[in-house]
Amino acid sequence: MWLLGLCLVLIVDLLPKPLALWSRLLLAASSIGVFNEVAVLSGGQINQAFSLFAALGAIWCVRWVGSARARAIALALGGATVTAAYPEFLAAIPLYLLCAALLRPLALMDSAAMVAATGLGVAAVFSASALRILLYLFSMIHRAPGWWPLASEPRNALELWTAVVFQRTLPLWVVALVIALAVPVAFATLRRPLPTVIPSKLAKPAVGAVVVLVILWSVLVFRRPNVNYATFKLGGWIGPGLLLLCWHFAQYSGRSTRTAILSLVVVISTFRVVALGVDAAGKITDYAIPVTLPIWSREEIQGVCTVSAAADEPRALMVAIAGSSAPHRHCTIQLP
Repeated sequence: MWLLGLCLVLIVDLLPKPLALWSRLLLAASSIGVFNEVAVLSGGQINQAFSLFAALGAIWCVRWVGSARARAIALALGGATVTAAYPEFLAAIPLYLLCAALLRPLALMDSAAMVAATGLGVAAVFSASALRILLYLFSMIHRAPGWWPLASEPRNALELWTAVVFQRTLPLWVVALVIALAVPVAFATLRRPLPTVIPSKLAKPAVGAVVVLVILWSVLVFRRPNVNYATFKLGGWIGPGLLLLCWHFAQYSGRSTRTAILSLVVVISTFRVVALGVDAAGKITDYAIPVTLPIWSREEIQGVCTVSAAADEPRALMVAIAGSSAPHRHCTIQLP
């Protein structure tokens, strides 16, 4: 969970400084969202949080490090780290490269150099593994993890992106509370002066690139055997990148368009923070209770992995899933 905390710090520092600290904390927490919290606390998928931290760390270096050589090294290391630790996350890397290009206005050749440095890091790990990582990625295309974290499976693109954006359903009274909270939050956020930005030649092409990425991601998700799980993973990977892109796209827009985009971002962010609090509160409480008994065991017979929880109750089930990394190992959970 501490890796997600470090991601939170990086996102706060990447958001415009004229925003109040509490606004940046709200936006950063919302971008991490329920899906990353569930991946770590329920799924034990530390590699997702680690890869997210690596990607955000690389674009943080692009934003704040003055040396072009140092920025290239950071991007190469970021690409290599993600490829070695969690190669599936490479599907989200183009989004973070777009963030880097907008966070620090650069010439076209400098932006191309950033992409090349990242690609070099990825290629180095592929080469060091004798292309086994690439073969692993191809082998995962038709595998269906036995976990369905979403309440319902998306059946079309609208349901897919609704799930990615909102991540969790809430009771109507909570939705009403979110709207009541979002109005003053949006007002307090938008009355702050936005920084003056240098017009970027990459802004409009970046919008087109995001549209292309959304189409590609949608196709990839619906081609997976477990659309439910693929939607869950995609939403966790791209959350921080989408927030940073939306905020910086808004800064390059006219006044009325900027107000509309930022208001929408704040409303959605407020919803996601409330959803995150509702979802995480009970789990954090459960994990705070010392575990004194071996409440799970894992066995593998003829290639079939089974994790057995010691009790049929939420705390024992969550610790068994997280402790055994059951989703990552494609294990079946067995209750007594």
